[in-house]
Amino acid sequence: MLNGLTVEMVLAFAVLVLCIFAYGESASSAWWWMVMIGAALAVIVFANAWSHRRRILSGPMSAKAAAFVAAELVLPVFLLAAAIAAWLAGGEIWLDVAIVLAVTLACAALL
Repeated sequence: MLNGLTVEMVLAFAVLVLCIFAYGESASSAWWWMVMIGAALAVIVFANAWSHRRRILSGPMSAKAAAFVAAELVLPVFLLAAAIAAWLAGGEIWLDVAIVLAVTLACAALL
């Protein structure tokens, strides 16, 4: 579990560093690297959350449980779908959506 959290933190910081590095350059390849690292982060976050889902969701639905579901179960799936759509469709809109979701997931993973 500790190794998974360490990898999660490293990937989250990598996404944010690439976001800062690529900011202002629309044609930079760092945006694609950020999306790919964000997709790897999504897989790690979802895998860690999947093992805890029964414990969290067994109780009544509270704000903490809803935040867990949104940040660690739903957001990674949306990010992976947007990354795949950006890769296959190649549109600017899908790339922008994947970038925003990657940054959001990185921030949520660091909290």
